[in-house]
Parts: sequence; C-alpha cells; structure tokens
Amino acid sequence: MATTIWSLLLWLGLFLVTQVFAIGLSGEFLKTILGLDAVAAGTNAILCGAIASYAVLFVVARRDAILFPAVPRKGGLGVAAKGLLITTAILLPFAVLGLRKLLFGIDLQPGPSPIALAKQFQGFDVFVFWSLFILWQGVFIIIAPIVEESFFRQWLWRRLEERGLWLTIGLSGAAFLLIHLRGALGMLSLLPLTLLVSFARAKTGSPKLGMWLHGINNFIAFAGAGMVLRLFQ
Repeated sequence: MATTIWSLLLWLGLFLVTQVFAIGLSGEFLKTILGLDAVAAGTNAILCGAIASYAVLFVVARRDAILFPAVPRKGGLGVAAKGLLITTAILLPFAVLGLRKLLFGIDLQPGPSPIALAKQFQGFDVFVFWSLFILWQGVFIIIAPIVEESFFRQWLWRRLEERGLWLTIGLSGAAFLLIHLRGALGMLSLLPLTLLVSFARAKTGSPKLGMWLHGINNFIAFAGAGMVLRLFQ
C-alpha cells in the first residue's frame, strides 16, 4: 500500500511539474517567437501543457496495461445497463451546470465552442483556427478520457482493489480529482463523473466503458452544455 501511494505521488507530481513547465515554455515561445497576443498564447500554452502531461501518464499506464491487462468481469453489465450509463453521461454536464447555477448562483459558462474560441482568435487564419479547435476537442474528448481512465481506473485501481472496493473508489477518485485543479467547487462538480466511471469499472472489470462515458461527458461539456441551458433561462 505504501509503495502504491509513493508511486502515485511520484507520477502525479511529475504530471503537474511537466504541465507547469510545458505551459510556461510554450507560452513564452508562442508570444516571443510566433508573436501571439497574451490570450491566444495562454490558451494554446494550456493545450501544450495538457498534451505533455498526459504523455507522462500515458507511458506509465500503457506499460502497465501491457504487463497486466485488464480482465473483464463475467456477467458484467447488460445492454440496457450500459445504455443507462451512457444516458447518464450525456445528462451529467447539464445537471452539474444547472445545480451550480441553482445552488451557488454561478453563471453558466459555455465550453470552448467555436463561438467562444473565435472571440479569442480574431484575426487568425480560418485553417489555423479550425485546426486548433479540432486539436482542443481531440485532446479533451479523446486523449484525456483514455489516459485518465487508463491511469486511475487501471494502473491505480489494480494496485488498490485487494484493499476493498470502497477504498479503491475513494483513493482513485481523490487522485483523479486532484489533477483537475479547479478549486473546491470545480473538483466537486467532477464528483458525479468520478462515481459514474468508478461504477462502470467495478461492474465490468475494465476501464474501457469508463473511457466511453468519460469521453461522452467531455464532449457534451465542451460542445457547450452551458450554452444550451441558456436557452431555458
């Protein structure tokens, strides 16, 4: 157990350090070499930091997956249950944003939709703009779910599951929330998704369904769930 915790702290520390350095270096490069303004450089620097830090976790998770592949649980979830989980993943962003507005009065924030990004990249070449937009979507809708589920619901899960299901869900979920440094409320907003993918992992014995659920949730969130909810205000 102690070895697992120290390994987790090591990899998460390296993840955060890599992200900070990548954001700093790429931000300076984009401003001084490419001449981007502070907003555009900062936005793209965050993307570079995400790619670099996810590469760290991917290497760790991929090596572990090859050595210790996940074993699907017999008699896991049926088609109806999987459909219910997918529906839940679709509705979660709407529910979370709605509750934040209702309980805390926080204004709904649209995800990085073309409209939101276009305001930051005025004057960009159309091809460059759409290339960056697709890259943003690819990182947070495809790469992030695959890497995060592989690391937290496979690499870490496999090392904790002998200690009991609830401890495994708690520690893997806490570590997952830790890397999303969005403040207490932002991390709390991710709790429903954490529980959803943990349930899928426990029932199927594999992180694959969780990757799909995570990706669907991110797609809805980044496609602008907040913008849709504004229509009902």
